[in-house]
Amino acid sequence: MNEIIKFVKLFSLNFPTQFILIIIAVSIQAIANSLSVVAIGPLAEVLLQTEPKDYSRITILVADFFGYEKLPVDFSFLLFGSSLIFAGLTSVVIQYMVFKTQFAILEKIMSETMEDFFNSKYEFFSDTGMGKLLNSFQKESDKLGASFGILTKFFVNFFQAIIFISIPFYISTQLTLIFLICLIFTAIPIWFINTKVRPYGELITSTANTLISVLQENFSAAKLIMSFHNKKRAVEDYKSAFSSHAKAAVIFQSIIYSTGILFMPLGMCAGLIAISWGYQNGVEIASISMILFAFFRMMPVIGIVIQSRSEIKGFLPAFEQIETLAKNARNMQQRDGTKKFKKFSEIQLKNLSFSYQTRENVLNDINLSIKEGDNIAIVGTSGSGKTTLTDIILGLYSPSSGSLEVDDINIEEFSIESYRKKIGYVPQEPFLFNKTIYENFKWAKSNCSEDEIWNALEIANSTDFVKALPEGLHTNLGDRGDSLSGGQRQRIALARAIIKKPLILVLDEATSSLDNESEKFIQNSINELSKNLTMITIAHRLSTIVNSDNIYVMKNGAIVESGTYDDLFSDKNSIFYQMISSQHNEIS
Repeated sequence: MNEIIKFVKLFSLNFPTQFILIIIAVSIQAIANSLSVVAIGPLAEVLLQTEPKDYSRITILVADFFGYEKLPVDFSFLLFGSSLIFAGLTSVVIQYMVFKTQFAILEKIMSETMEDFFNSKYEFFSDTGMGKLLNSFQKESDKLGASFGILTKFFVNFFQAIIFISIPFYISTQLTLIFLICLIFTAIPIWFINTKVRPYGELITSTANTLISVLQENFSAAKLIMSFHNKKRAVEDYKSAFSSHAKAAVIFQSIIYSTGILFMPLGMCAGLIAISWGYQNGVEIASISMILFAFFRMMPVIGIVIQSRSEIKGFLPAFEQIETLAKNARNMQQRDGTKKFKKFSEIQLKNLSFSYQTRENVLNDINLSIKEGDNIAIVGTSGSGKTTLTDIILGLYSPSSGSLEVDDINIEEFSIESYRKKIGYVPQEPFLFNKTIYENFKWAKSNCSEDEIWNALEIANSTDFVKALPEGLHTNLGDRGDSLSGGQRQRIALARAIIKKPLILVLDEATSSLDNESEKFIQNSINELSKNLTMITIAHRLSTIVNSDNIYVMKNGAIVESGTYDDLFSDKNSIFYQMISSQHNEIS
């Protein structure tokens, strides 16, 4: 019962009002469903033409309640039929309440979980598998929502079973005890089967994580897969992951199904043994009919209770995965200060070092100063640490040692929201949302006007091609902006960063994958922007940083050279000179 208690605590502590209302509703439904059992006794005695003096205790109670000395046949049928209709209508209304509450609770839990994720350090996303994250918000969240409905169903049927069993107890305690003893023996194989639920529940969650991960990779890499003509491998990977998941799911669903179904015939056998004993020991026919009806109504109810418990037990790993992810995110929460970041004179990195959990010494003792209005560039070979350094400046990672300071104040004393709002960022692979151009800009700055959008597009040399689009600003860009060329996507991404009116603009190899014409457009925009902004450029094409005020050359996580373009290039022994020479040779 631990899994039931765990879910009860989750819902009752976090949603006390809804939980109390559902418990009241569940009790009403249980009583409504039990009325038909009570109503069958008077109907049986009327049909058997039993005299009032020989009525059972329940029939006497019903007759006295409605003011009859002898119950009419029509009234008995009406009473029984009305009890069935009332139970059905009550069930529909309460199920609506359950569904509404279920999705309200699920919305709150998953929204808060999403908020926990984005309040964490970026490291949380880089350390957690994307398949696990996606699966948690798709399949596993569905299980969590279903668990509330199943828990409600468990309580409805549990209360109902208590009422159903109380009626036979009221009529014949001895007969009912015989039934319960037989029932306990029939439950032994069900208990054994039920022990297999939890392991397969965990396996389903694990294989679903893998399946969603493969699916996400296949669709994200569709262009690469088709270009390599490797579709067969992609399908085989998906088929293998699906097969593992399906194998676990088939066994899990079979166990869940069997716990309820197997109980029915076994429980009915227990009921028949008890009824047989009652008949042989002179229990009244009307009483036997009520007890028999109660037993047979109770069997599917207890079967549902057992099945519901098995389902909750099997769904518990889904809840635990979501709970663990949220807990990990909270443990990695981004430190957030109270100072508002409005302007700066100098940003300093002092003796800064950084290590990932899986890779140490990515950055080593970095000392760097960026003054307001500076146009600096960071260069280096792949793996030198330049992107990680930029991520720390963006506030995505915290230094392992040393500090990032703004005007001699540690960055952790500033509100991270106010800091990031003053930074524009253009990644190497621009991510545009599957929305219109207008909506993409509104995402970056919710209160921007169309005039501001056109102004940002003009600075990014994008007005001509945007005006040429069928619906202009209201053209949908498709998934990740695939309806545009690479250069157009990059220019839209630059304009989207500009519209925030940032103090600092960070360009992460923004021209490395562009053709010469697109690079020229972007470079003209960058040159214009550098007059009014602090620019931080990570560059692959070294020809794009000729006008930088200062260039920092990185190697093995350390800054090994710094200076202007001319100063570094004039030193034939410098790493920077060798990098430029290498690029010239590649072009030649």
